[in-house]
Amino acid sequence: MICIGIAILEMMSLTAFHLIGSTIDVKGFLYEPFVLLLIGYALLVIGGIGALDNDIMNARHKNRSHTKNRNVKDKGY
Repeated sequence: MICIGIAILEMMSLTAFHLIGSTIDVKGFLYEPFVLLLIGYALLVIGGIGALDNDIMNARHKNRSHTKNRNVKDKGY
């Protein structure tokens, strides 16, 4: 759930960067919202790491529950 929120923030940040655009003044200075680009890519990396961690934890949980069920012996009660 948190990964979805991070992905939405990342998309909003990168979309805002492209919508705002960049300008050059008469002296030749470039003005662009570079911080939005950095935030967007940082959120992309954080969301990707979180999604991978979530997948690894789910796989471990499935593996543990699967092996527990296999090791249980029928007592015949």
